[in-house]
Amino acid sequence: MRSILFGGAARRWSLSVALLAGLATLIVSIAATTNAQDNPRPPHWFWGVDMNSYVGDQVIALNQNGVQVGSSDIDNQGRWAVTVSPDEARMVTLRLVTDSGNRETDPLDVIDGGFDPDGLSISEFTHRTSEEVEDLTDTIPVEIRARVYPSSENPEIPFRSIEFNLSVDGVAQELNDNPQERTIRPNHASGRWYRSNWFDLGNGFRAAIIACKDQNDGVRFGVRVDGRDDIIPRLNLLSGSRTSTRWAVSNEVNILRPGDDLNPSRAGRGDTNCLFGKDN
Repeated sequence: MRSILFGGAARRWSLSVALLAGLATLIVSIAATTNAQDNPRPPHWFWGVDMNSYVGDQVIALNQNGVQVGSSDIDNQGRWAVTVSPDEARMVTLRLVTDSGNRETDPLDVIDGGFDPDGLSISEFTHRTSEEVEDLTDTIPVEIRARVYPSSENPEIPFRSIEFNLSVDGVAQELNDNPQERTIRPNHASGRWYRSNWFDLGNGFRAAIIACKDQNDGVRFGVRVDGRDDIIPRLNLLSGSRTSTRWAVSNEVNILRPGDDLNPSRAGRGDTNCLFGKDN
């Protein structure tokens, strides 16, 4: 089963940053070919040039666990740059720390050698209201839906494929037009966890379905909260003998926002052929 506009001196600075990022990536890539295990993966460069009103303030990067993994002071031309290692974060929130209050970006993916040639604008950093901060403790109830895919709907999907979806508060999410992104196929290897496309559940919640074929051709499934917390419901199996194309629904599980320590991370492990830590 993944920000905005400038010109003039900013372009010259962005070119310098691009050259530095390219050089860093090239050096790491060459080193990795000689001794891959002793070298880190190439970092992702986050940067911007339009924070002229925040000279002397700081931009910090927080990973999905809320741990700081990078920082940068804003120079006298409003420029900043933070590098984040993919070994330290799958996603980061960038926070602008000021005496008048903090501003934050939405969670951003960390990619090996990632680099946005346009950088990040101050408009990507938004204030959080007190209501939004209070909402961070909220949970939402989700259920995982699974069925044998009806081949008559799309002959390109192999017979006996298993299709997944999520329900939030009992309401099924709108499916995209590409069921390949949320199906387990008969030719998928058993004992390996696969991830679906991401579902934007609103209000800061983002999740994907994870699924694994067991040794009896059944499919175990759970939900991944934005790349970190894997939650397996008690009802987590679609039997290999099932032929009905009607949706089967798991029991309801409550999820918090990504990286919240209260999320029941990796709860429930299925059978011995679908243990966590193998391929997920």
